[in-house]
Amino acid sequence: MVNYELVAILLMLIGLVVLIAEILIPSGGIIGIISLACLVGSFWAAWQAWWESSPVIFGIYAFSLLFFIPATVAGAFYILPKTPIGKKMFFDPPNEEDVRPFVSEAEKLQKLVGEVGKSLTMHNSGGMVTLGGKRYHSESEGVLLEPGLPIRVIGLKGNSLLVREISEQELQSAEQEQSEPSELPQPNHSSVAGTNGTSNTLTEPKPQPTSKAKPTPEGAGRASDEPNVDFDIP
Repeated sequence: MVNYELVAILLMLIGLVVLIAEILIPSGGIIGIISLACLVGSFWAAWQAWWESSPVIFGIYAFSLLFFIPATVAGAFYILPKTPIGKKMFFDPPNEEDVRPFVSEAEKLQKLVGEVGKSLTMHNSGGMVTLGGKRYHSESEGVLLEPGLPIRVIGLKGNSLLVREISEQELQSAEQEQSEPSELPQPNHSSVAGTNGTSNTLTEPKPQPTSKAKPTPEGAGRASDEPNVDFDIP
C-alpha cells in the first residue's frame, strides 16, 4: 500500500528545491516544469491521504504549500545575488565616485554650447573639432562635414558635442566678441587711499583748551560788586 502522506511531503520538498534550481540555473523553463509536476503530484498525494480521513491536516498542508512557494521564490531571489552565478547575472549599482567623473565631464561639455570652432576631421556623422585650441569628439546633425569648416556647438549628444556648420562671417564675429576685453571701471585710487588713511588723511580739528576761571575769595567778590564811594575829608 502506498504511503500517500510520505509521498505528499517528499514531492513538496522536491518541488521547492527544483523551483530554487530553476531560479538559479536558467534552463528555458524545463526545470520549472519539473518543479510544477512535483508540486501537483504532492497536492494529489495529500488529497488521497487526508481529504477524507483528516480534512484539518489537508487544510494545514494546503496552507503550507501556498505559503512556501512564494517564500521559496523570494528567498531564492534574496540569496541569488550573493552566489557566483548571481554576481554574473546581477551587477552592483555604480558608486557615486565612479559616476562623478562622467557627470563632471558632461558639465564641462555643457559649458561649450554656443562656442565656435572648426572641424578637424570628416564628420559622417562623428568626428573631431577644435575649440579654443582643444580637441573634442563631436557629431553633426546627420549631414557631411568636411575638415576645416567653421562650426558652432548647438548641444550635446551623449558624451559628444553636437555641431552645426556656420559661415566664415559668423565665425569671425564670434571670435571677435570673445577676443574683445571687457571694460571694467577702474577703481579711484585717491578715494581708496583717502579711506585707508595712507595719503589723503582727514585731519580732525584739535580741541581748543578751555580756560577755567580761578575761584576768588568771597570778600573780593563782594568788594567788586559794591559801588565805589569817595568820602571828602575837610
